[in-house]
Amino acid sequence: MTSLTADAPTLAASLAELAASKSIYRLADGRVVVSPLIVRDTVYLTHRTQPAAAKPMGGQTKLMAPRSGTSTPRDSVEILSFLTGAATVNAIVGGTAKTYQVRAGLQAQLYPLANGTNKVSVVRSGTTTATVTSPWTVVAAPVVQDLQYHAVSSGR
Repeated sequence: MTSLTADAPTLAASLAELAASKSIYRLADGRVVVSPLIVRDTVYLTHRTQPAAAKPMGGQTKLMAPRSGTSTPRDSVEILSFLTGAATVNAIVGGTAKTYQVRAGLQAQLYPLANGTNKVSVVRSGTTTATVTSPWTVVAAPVVQDLQYHAVSSGR
């Protein structure tokens, strides 16, 4: 994030413009910061390759467990979009089609983890502006336990 400093009239005009674009935030200590300008549509897709409770089928006997005091593993597919304008997001989650509308800026969408493939595309005015396909397939019966989250991006 970038701190914003300017003389009072310029600052007031800048803050009004930024507030309208929803890219301005006031921190707890009173400082005003501006999120970086989104110059191209980008979408991030994160998910696990198996449910956290899945039992490995390959004979693995020592299984991972979350450490005390950490959060419970989340069996979700998360789509994080940074968009220059309102758009439609088309997702394939576990092989099932999902569609939702988003506004400009940062948006997050969660879906339950499901077996199969995951893919996301952003469409505005009939044109695909960003797309990403996860190379990892979600399975219910893994050979070995894998509790990590995988992430892919449409960015460069």
